[in-house]
Amino acid sequence: MLARWISDFDCELATQFWYIIRTGSYEIEQLSKSTRKHIRQAFKKCYVRKIEDNEIEKMYSCYQAAYKRYEKADNFRSFESIKDEFLNRKNKNMFYYGAFELETNSLIVFFICTCYQEYFEINMSKFNPEYMALRPSDALYDFVLNLWMNKPEIKYISSDSRSLNHETNVQEYKINTFGFHKAYCKMHIQYRPCIYPIVKILYRFRHLLKRLDGNKLIHAINTVLQMEEIARM
Repeated sequence: MLARWISDFDCELATQFWYIIRTGSYEIEQLSKSTRKHIRQAFKKCYVRKIEDNEIEKMYSCYQAAYKRYEKADNFRSFESIKDEFLNRKNKNMFYYGAFELETNSLIVFFICTCYQEYFEINMSKFNPEYMALRPSDALYDFVLNLWMNKPEIKYISSDSRSLNHETNVQEYKINTFGFHKAYCKMHIQYRPCIYPIVKILYRFRHLLKRLDGNKLIHAINTVLQMEEIARM
């Protein structure tokens, strides 16, 4: 339906679209005293490692639990989609890391990541909200940052872009806790010839459509219109 790309990555101008990235080396001593304390406490209650082939169902259970928090999300993936990508991870240079509760060995947080030539990307992060009090995300971010940020070939770690599909405060958490920052950039969109006239018409009614955002179809349309609005800026 459309192609989306960016330019002017990590520019000085505060644009309406960004990625969350971390540059430089990583050591736990760089973090605040309270964050270091939380990480130590987290590792007393959970452990972190790569996710194994026989743990796909555990991972998907965590994925389902995470999505219960998102009232308007329309990008939920099937078990087969997650499974196929996981089983082909080595061909795509992908890495799966999870935090497991010590007492039950339950998978309570996981990252889906991809390693590129000069940077490492956390493509997906999902957290089971029932276990957030254990702060497993602190342990998982510390593990991944320590493992990848200090490799000489890795210039930065990217951890998602501005969320257009559902509200989240995860980006502020990464910025305030682990030293990520917003890498502002310019968004570009190119539609199929048959699609763009429809977008132009719907764009005129975008404020009205926002009032009907509870409908899943309209929410999906609103996401496209929001991208169009950002691209026009």
